Amino acid sequence: MASGDSRNLPGGALSSKTLVNAVKLVVAVGSLAAKPDLLTGLKSGVSIHETLTKMLGKAPASLKTVADELAASASAIFDGFARDLPADAEILYEQMVVAALPDAAAIVSSNMDAARIVASMRARHSDREHLRAPMPDLFDALTVPVLERMLKEKSSPTS
Repeated sequence: MASGDSRNLPGGALSSKTLVNAVKLVVAVGSLAAKPDLLTGLKSGVSIHETLTKMLGKAPASLKTVADELAASASAIFDGFARDLPADAEILYEQMVVAALPDAAAIVSSNMDAARIVASMRARHSDREHLRAPMPDLFDALTVPVLERMLKEKSSPTS
């Protein structure tokens, strides 16, 4: 498990790809939030997860570069928590992101404020493993900076 694609945590190695994928979803949320005209285009009945996944697939190189930078930063933050985290922390974080993806109304009602968006996301967590320390702190530490960066870059391309 000496691969650069794995992270050794208590209980075994987990692929950092899981963390990267979760961070990229948050990047897509931030990119979507930074483009209010896109928010109004979300159709009811289409899942936000589906929309964000499609958006990431069509993302320009500049957005992919930002996503990679943010994933690297998130990995460093994750490493700072590593000794206190459960063995499946990367998987739990990805679950937390997917379970709490905000819809257009939540993003707008949060006034495009990253901390408020993340707080509304965190409020949707109900799984015991997601609520157990230090997962809520990890969620905030990883998610808020990504959204803050994306919201600052209101001109970031999204398609």
